Amino acid sequence: VGRAVPPTRHHDTARSAVLVAIAWSGNETLMHWLTSEEGPLEWLSARAWFVIAALLLWRGPRGATLYALAALAVVFGLRELDLHKVVAHTSFLKNAFYRDPSISSADKALGGALAFGTVGIVLTGLLLGARAYLRRRLYRSSWGRVVLGAAVLLVLSKLLDRIPATLSVDYGIALETHLKAVVSLHEEWLECYVPLLYVAAAWRA
Repeated sequence: VGRAVPPTRHHDTARSAVLVAIAWSGNETLMHWLTSEEGPLEWLSARAWFVIAALLLWRGPRGATLYALAALAVVFGLRELDLHKVVAHTSFLKNAFYRDPSISSADKALGGALAFGTVGIVLTGLLLGARAYLRRRLYRSSWGRVVLGAAVLLVLSKLLDRIPATLSVDYGIALETHLKAVVSLHEEWLECYVPLLYVAAAWRA
């Protein structure tokens, strides 16, 4: 661990090439296994966020920033476990939840309270984390840049998640089957890869 180095662009290019090859192979069984909610990438992603929280609490300096970041990691882990759908089996983080007439007012109130708390944890974690990142000038270190790069990849994964639906619904463009598989596999891989990068960074901190 002491000689561990951050992943390079060569590693990322190799991984991407493997993902494209898998998607283009047409092996639907393998694709479904990799991208399903019960698949290995989803399983590892959720648990990696919890490992991050544990590492922060174990190795990090006590304070508001540490607790906020640990709570943020737990929220992301719970999100990967689909616990944002714990109320009425629908995500309380989406507007459709509150417009659905089949969902009771009590469930909407509960969902609203959970959504408010979730957003509060996320914003607090991001703000305190960003402040600590800049104050400590972590961008000067290689692992500090990994933290920033992982944040960019996390945003990219969310964009990839929305691309097929946005193109289809808003622009009437249906992605070719293999291309859709490439997008889907990269999105699932990034959702798994990002917390693993943070696990490595937290261990090195």
